[in-house]
Amino acid sequence: MGIAVENKEDSNNVIGGSLTEGYAAVVKWINSNGYRIIAPPYEIYTKSHVDNLPVSEWETEIYFPVEKI
Repeated sequence: MGIAVENKEDSNNVIGGSLTEGYAAVVKWINSNGYRIIAPPYEIYTKSHVDNLPVSEWETEIYFPVEKI
């Protein structure tokens, strides 16, 4: 099982929050809801500079492999 959050960034890094804020929010949710992280989290860059997009359109998905305690 895994938990994921999508992060969207703008030039001020505030739309959807920063990646740091995204990680913190998911870890808080995991700890508050009886789960534990069972492997390192990872990121998938769904939209980025590779797609020749402006920073305002970049998107990152953060995944946390978890299991219910």
